[in-house]
Amino acid sequence: MYYYPVMLDLKRKKCLVAGGGKVALRKVIGLLRAQASIIVISPEFSKHFHRFSNKVNMIRREIEESDITKDLALVIAATNIHNVNEMISGRANALNVPCNVVDQPDLCSFIVPAIVRRGDVTVAVSTNAASPRLSKYIKNKVSNVIGSEYSGIASCMAKVRLILREHCNNQAMRFALWEQIFETDPVVFIQKHGLAEYQKYIDNILSEYIDTDQHIGLENT
Repeated sequence: MYYYPVMLDLKRKKCLVAGGGKVALRKVIGLLRAQASIIVISPEFSKHFHRFSNKVNMIRREIEESDITKDLALVIAATNIHNVNEMISGRANALNVPCNVVDQPDLCSFIVPAIVRRGDVTVAVSTNAASPRLSKYIKNKVSNVIGSEYSGIASCMAKVRLILREHCNNQAMRFALWEQIFETDPVVFIQKHGLAEYQKYIDNILSEYIDTDQHIGLENT
Protein backbone atom coordinates (compact mmCIF):
# COMPACT_ATOMS: atom_id res chain seq x y z
CA MET A 1 0.00 0.00 0.00
CA TYR A 2 1.17 3.53 -0.77
CA TYR A 3 0.47 6.24 1.83
CA TYR A 4 0.27 9.94 1.01
CA PRO A 5 2.71 11.86 3.24
CA VAL A 6 1.26 14.94 4.91
CA MET A 7 1.96 17.34 7.80
CA LEU A 8 -1.15 18.14 9.86
CA ASP A 9 -1.95 21.37 11.68
CA LEU A 10 -3.49 20.09 14.93
CA LYS A 11 -3.25 23.29 16.95
CA ARG A 12 -6.29 23.46 19.24
CA LYS A 13 -7.82 20.51 17.34
CA LYS A 14 -9.59 17.85 19.42
CA CYS A 15 -7.71 14.53 19.41
CA LEU A 16 -8.48 11.30 21.26
CA VAL A 17 -5.97 8.75 22.53
CA ALA A 18 -7.17 5.40 23.89
CA GLY A 19 -4.70 3.79 26.27
CA GLY A 20 -2.70 4.68 29.35
CA GLY A 21 0.63 2.92 28.88
CA LYS A 22 4.06 3.96 27.60
CA VAL A 23 3.04 3.87 23.93
CA ALA A 24 -0.03 6.00 24.56
CA LEU A 25 2.14 8.46 26.49
CA ARG A 26 4.52 8.81 23.55
CA LYS A 27 1.57 9.57 21.30
CA VAL A 28 0.26 12.17 23.75
CA ILE A 29 3.66 13.87 23.95
CA GLY A 30 3.76 14.09 20.15
CA LEU A 31 0.29 15.60 20.05
CA LEU A 32 1.24 18.09 22.77
CA ARG A 33 4.13 19.26 20.60
CA ALA A 34 1.55 19.93 17.90
CA GLN A 35 -0.50 21.92 20.45
CA ALA A 36 -3.52 19.67 20.04
CA SER A 37 -6.41 19.55 22.50
CA ILE A 38 -6.11 16.01 23.86
CA ILE A 39 -8.50 13.60 25.52
CA VAL A 40 -7.02 10.35 26.88
CA ILE A 41 -9.29 7.52 27.98
CA SER A 42 -8.04 4.46 29.85
CA PRO A 43 -9.02 2.45 32.95
CA GLU A 44 -5.42 2.83 34.15
CA PHE A 45 -2.57 5.26 33.51
CA SER A 46 1.17 4.74 33.91
CA LYS A 47 2.74 6.92 36.59
CA HIS A 48 4.45 9.19 34.06
CA PHE A 49 1.09 10.23 32.63
CA HIS A 50 0.39 12.35 35.69
CA ARG A 51 3.12 14.82 34.68
CA PHE A 52 0.73 15.89 31.94
CA SER A 53 -2.52 15.83 33.92
CA ASN A 54 -2.81 19.63 33.67
CA LYS A 55 -2.27 19.57 29.91
CA VAL A 56 -4.60 16.78 28.79
CA ASN A 57 -8.09 15.63 29.73
CA MET A 58 -7.50 12.25 31.39
CA ILE A 59 -10.62 10.10 31.77
CA ARG A 60 -10.17 6.95 33.88
CA ARG A 61 -12.54 4.34 32.44
CA GLU A 62 -12.94 1.97 29.51
CA ILE A 63 -13.36 3.69 26.17
CA GLU A 64 -16.82 3.50 24.65
CA GLU A 65 -18.01 3.73 21.07
CA SER A 66 -19.82 6.98 21.88
CA ASP A 67 -16.48 8.60 22.81
CA ILE A 68 -15.55 8.66 19.13
CA THR A 69 -17.34 11.63 17.62
CA LYS A 70 -17.33 13.51 14.32
CA ASP A 71 -15.65 16.56 15.81
CA LEU A 72 -12.39 14.68 16.46
CA ALA A 73 -9.44 15.62 14.26
CA LEU A 74 -7.97 12.14 14.77
CA VAL A 75 -8.03 9.09 17.01
CA ILE A 76 -5.10 6.98 18.18
CA ALA A 77 -5.76 3.53 19.65
CA ALA A 78 -2.88 2.44 21.86
CA THR A 79 -4.54 -0.32 23.86
CA ASN A 80 -3.36 -3.93 23.96
CA ILE A 81 -6.88 -5.31 23.54
CA HIS A 82 -7.59 -6.30 19.94
CA ASN A 83 -11.38 -6.13 20.04
CA VAL A 84 -11.21 -2.65 21.61
CA ASN A 85 -8.86 -1.50 18.87
CA GLU A 86 -11.20 -2.98 16.27
CA MET A 87 -14.15 -1.14 17.79
CA ILE A 88 -12.26 2.16 17.78
CA SER A 89 -11.13 1.68 14.20
CA GLY A 90 -14.58 0.69 12.97
CA ARG A 91 -16.32 3.60 14.67
CA ALA A 92 -13.73 6.14 13.50
CA ASN A 93 -13.89 4.91 9.92
CA ALA A 94 -17.69 5.06 9.96
CA LEU A 95 -17.45 8.72 10.95
CA ASN A 96 -14.57 9.47 8.55
CA VAL A 97 -12.32 10.36 11.48
CA PRO A 98 -8.65 9.54 10.78
CA CYS A 99 -7.57 6.64 12.98
CA ASN A 100 -4.23 5.09 13.87
CA VAL A 101 -4.08 1.77 15.69
CA VAL A 102 -0.58 1.17 17.03
CA ASP A 103 1.16 -1.81 15.40
CA GLN A 104 -1.97 -2.80 13.46
CA PRO A 105 -1.74 -1.13 10.04
CA ASP A 106 -4.71 -3.13 8.75
CA LEU A 107 -6.90 -1.17 11.18
CA CYS A 108 -5.37 2.22 10.37
CA SER A 109 -6.55 4.95 8.04
CA PHE A 110 -3.20 6.68 8.63
CA ILE A 111 0.17 5.60 9.96
CA VAL A 112 2.75 7.61 11.90
CA PRO A 113 6.28 7.73 10.46
CA ALA A 114 9.53 7.58 12.38
CA ILE A 115 10.57 11.16 13.12
CA VAL A 116 13.83 13.08 13.37
CA ARG A 117 13.39 16.63 14.74
CA ARG A 118 15.86 19.48 14.81
CA GLY A 119 13.96 22.63 15.74
CA ASP A 120 11.68 23.49 12.83
CA VAL A 121 13.26 20.75 10.70
CA THR A 122 11.25 17.52 10.70
CA VAL A 123 12.34 14.47 8.73
CA ALA A 124 9.74 11.71 8.49
CA VAL A 125 10.68 8.14 7.54
CA SER A 126 8.16 5.54 6.43
CA THR A 127 8.29 2.14 4.78
CA ASN A 128 4.52 2.22 4.11
CA ALA A 129 4.02 -0.09 7.11
CA ALA A 130 6.19 -2.79 5.51
CA SER A 131 8.77 -2.75 8.31
CA PRO A 132 8.70 -0.43 11.34
CA ARG A 133 12.10 -1.83 12.30
CA LEU A 134 13.54 -0.69 8.97
CA SER A 135 11.97 2.75 9.48
CA LYS A 136 13.73 2.97 12.84
CA TYR A 137 17.02 1.89 11.25
CA ILE A 138 16.73 4.57 8.56
CA LYS A 139 15.70 7.14 11.18
CA ASN A 140 18.88 6.43 13.15
CA LYS A 141 20.95 6.80 9.98
CA VAL A 142 19.28 10.12 9.16
CA SER A 143 19.65 11.30 12.76
CA ASN A 144 23.42 10.93 12.47
CA VAL A 145 23.44 13.13 9.36
CA ILE A 146 20.95 15.83 10.39
CA GLY A 147 22.79 17.55 13.24
CA SER A 148 21.82 20.36 15.59
CA GLU A 149 23.02 22.92 13.04
CA TYR A 150 19.85 22.42 11.04
CA SER A 151 17.74 23.98 13.77
CA GLY A 152 19.70 27.23 13.55
CA ILE A 153 19.67 27.15 9.75
CA ALA A 154 15.89 26.79 9.68
CA SER A 155 15.52 29.70 12.10
CA CYS A 156 17.72 31.87 9.88
CA MET A 157 15.80 30.97 6.74
CA ALA A 158 12.47 31.76 8.39
CA LYS A 159 13.78 35.23 9.24
CA VAL A 160 15.06 35.75 5.71
CA ARG A 161 11.62 34.91 4.32
CA LEU A 162 10.00 37.49 6.59
CA ILE A 163 12.50 40.13 5.52
CA LEU A 164 11.92 39.39 1.84
CA ARG A 165 8.15 39.55 2.23
CA GLU A 166 8.47 43.04 3.67
CA HIS A 167 11.23 44.44 1.48
CA CYS A 168 11.48 42.52 -1.79
CA ASN A 169 8.61 41.82 -4.19
CA ASN A 170 10.86 40.98 -7.14
CA GLN A 171 10.65 37.20 -7.68
CA ALA A 172 13.78 37.05 -9.83
CA MET A 173 15.72 38.93 -7.17
CA ARG A 174 14.43 36.60 -4.47
CA PHE A 175 15.49 33.58 -6.49
CA ALA A 176 18.97 35.01 -7.04
CA LEU A 177 19.32 35.79 -3.35
CA TRP A 178 18.38 32.27 -2.28
CA GLU A 179 20.77 30.82 -4.86
CA GLN A 180 23.59 32.94 -3.47
CA ILE A 181 22.81 32.01 0.13
CA PHE A 182 23.02 28.30 -0.66
CA GLU A 183 26.19 28.60 -2.72
CA THR A 184 27.86 28.11 0.65
CA ASP A 185 27.05 24.93 2.54
CA PRO A 186 25.31 26.21 5.69
CA VAL A 187 26.19 23.16 7.79
CA VAL A 188 29.90 23.33 6.99
CA PHE A 189 29.91 27.10 7.57
CA ILE A 190 28.26 26.83 11.00
CA GLN A 191 30.50 23.95 12.04
CA LYS A 192 33.57 26.06 11.20
CA HIS A 193 32.47 29.54 12.25
CA GLY A 194 29.34 29.26 14.39
CA LEU A 195 25.74 30.38 13.97
CA ALA A 196 26.38 34.06 14.75
CA GLU A 197 28.87 34.32 11.89
CA TYR A 198 26.42 32.59 9.58
CA GLN A 199 23.81 35.19 10.43
CA LYS A 200 26.31 37.92 9.54
CA TYR A 201 27.05 36.13 6.28
CA ILE A 202 23.35 36.15 5.39
CA ASP A 203 23.06 39.80 6.47
CA ASN A 204 25.82 40.71 4.04
CA ILE A 205 24.03 38.96 1.19
CA LEU A 206 20.74 40.63 2.08
CA SER A 207 22.42 44.04 2.00
CA GLU A 208 23.35 43.42 -1.64
CA TYR A 209 19.68 43.05 -2.59
CA ILE A 210 17.90 45.34 -0.14
CA ASP A 211 18.55 49.05 0.44
CA THR A 212 20.60 49.59 3.57
CA ASP A 213 17.99 51.80 5.20
CA GLN A 214 15.43 49.02 4.75
CA HIS A 215 17.68 46.22 5.88
CA ILE A 216 16.79 44.33 9.04
CA GLY A 217 19.63 42.40 10.70
CA LEU A 218 18.76 38.82 11.58
CA GLU A 219 19.79 39.31 15.16
CA ASN A 220 17.16 42.06 15.49
CA THR A 221 14.18 40.18 14.04
